[in-house]
Amino acid sequence: MCATPSCGSHLLLGHLLAVTRQSRQRVALVDPTDSFDPESHPPAHLEHLVWARGGTTATALTVADLFARDANLGLVVLDLRSAPAHELRRVPAPLWYRLQRAVEGTDLALLVLSPRALVPSAALRFALKQSHPLPALHQDRPANLATLSLTLQRHRQAHALSA
Repeated sequence: MCATPSCGSHLLLGHLLAVTRQSRQRVALVDPTDSFDPESHPPAHLEHLVWARGGTTATALTVADLFARDANLGLVVLDLRSAPAHELRRVPAPLWYRLQRAVEGTDLALLVLSPRALVPSAALRFALKQSHPLPALHQDRPANLATLSLTLQRHRQAHALSA
């Protein structure tokens, strides 16, 4: 959840791209509002990125569902930060549980970036609440990353089924 503009979600995404590249994993970014700026990332970090751009929130959710079932990916990022509020309100809760079930028991991580708490089935929910000031644009990424303020809002542990 990214509650304020300039909260650092783009910075977090850049860090995740770097980390997944180092571990030789592929990343899918579902970006319905076409807000991702590839020019702000080193080309090497983008070599493993599958970027699905444009469309409606409903289309983005369908694409995310397809990516969630792809065993070649290590991370799927669904960026709904700029999606229209009326479209986000129309997302039925069962759809989020379907996405949860798709990634359960796999090594795939699903990250949903949203302007408010949106995913009822999320095992973990973090909030990025602190806006970065304008001078932060002139600092390097590691310095800004060190100031990133993630707040854990929810942590649900999966319960093992007993036989």
